[in-house]
Amino acid sequence: MGKGYVVAVVGSGGKTTLIEYLSNQSKSLGKKAAVMTTTHMRLPQMYDGVGKSVEEAISIMKQEGIVYYGNFSEEREKMTFPGNQPYEELCQNADMVFVEADGSRMLPMKVPNWPREPVIPIHTDAIIVVLGLTALGRPLKETCQRWELGREWISKDLGSADHAQQDDIETLPVTKEIAVEFLIRGYLKPLRSQFPHRPLITLLNQADSLKRREAGKQMKEMLEQKGWECRVTRLKTIKISVIYLASGFGNRFGRNKLLEPFEGKRLFEHGLELFFRLKRELEAEEGILADVIVVSQYPEILEAGHKMGMETVVNPDAAEGISASIRLGTMAAPEDTDYYLYSVADQPWLKEETIKAFLNRFLTCALSGQASIGCLSFQGKGGNPAIFHQKYGEELRSLKGDKGGSQIMKRYPGEVLKYQAEEKELKDIDCREDLPRR
Repeated sequence: MGKGYVVAVVGSGGKTTLIEYLSNQSKSLGKKAAVMTTTHMRLPQMYDGVGKSVEEAISIMKQEGIVYYGNFSEEREKMTFPGNQPYEELCQNADMVFVEADGSRMLPMKVPNWPREPVIPIHTDAIIVVLGLTALGRPLKETCQRWELGREWISKDLGSADHAQQDDIETLPVTKEIAVEFLIRGYLKPLRSQFPHRPLITLLNQADSLKRREAGKQMKEMLEQKGWECRVTRLKTIKISVIYLASGFGNRFGRNKLLEPFEGKRLFEHGLELFFRLKRELEAEEGILADVIVVSQYPEILEAGHKMGMETVVNPDAAEGISASIRLGTMAAPEDTDYYLYSVADQPWLKEETIKAFLNRFLTCALSGQASIGCLSFQGKGGNPAIFHQKYGEELRSLKGDKGGSQIMKRYPGEVLKYQAEEKELKDIDCREDLPRR
């Protein structure tokens, strides 16, 4: 029976992104690609054949070059396996078939529960095992689905004997050695046993910082020394638009407070320089792309941002309140922005290390589906900066009044991560009495 080449993708830390990349590559080469799942997969934004007949799916694939096909699960709001007969029909009509054959709850690591999972489909020609390098250095429980199934693998030869005997093993940071051992015992050996003649490749994803790239190269060497084929890659780069809100009138202060001298600088320059440094460090250390957009009604502030290479936006509607600045900054952000981070210009005690720790914690939760909004807080009370997933873009561009993003947070309280900061960091300069006495 003639059929397309079937690639099953298992593991965690970028399966769906990998399949999207591979199917687009196939299309660019003039090949017809079908994307399916034997478990559950998020609904596609393009090439959507979910819930349609197999004949319709084949038609979409022939016209568009790609089709995502399966049944629709109302309970999970995801696509599921279409059944053996539709699956085989698509295999016969496609050049390439990519199957997401495992679930991972959006965590970067997983220990599969054999023999229930992964679910490798019939006609599979090759298998790719994915692992996300963002797991390294983070607690096992937070990063690895079903980590407890691999408890016995954390042994003396991994340098974790002391931890392995304690009840708090779940807090053990994931090391390169642990990740490699979990890959080999959890996936590679069982898959090689069941599919001895199929190509089997490990893909270490999320190598989007110098530190993770180096760790990935070391893990690749460890795996290849044991006879396993491996690649290190970065499939998707996170993009953050930092929107610096500097349009306030300073009514309670009596004049434009943002231009007031404060500890050797003008007040607004403290935050502006902080985010300039943060942008460079995020790109160099974490591989996160960051744009800084300065929104202000004041020429002095716009000029300072321009000289630092930031995008600047004139705010003619400052009298409306902070929502006008948020709207303008959000509209100026690139279309492919993943997250919008908003910060006001009158919090001079804000620390760079606090923002970096906050972003690290938020992105960890966001990538695992635990949060899509975040803010700094003190004793449970939210403050600035605040960050929003791009799915809130339309609501952010429609804000009115002087309450800003808190309006959206109140609509989705279950989506909000509050990160504890020092009280002083959240303090803003509202009136002259807030300035330190000389």
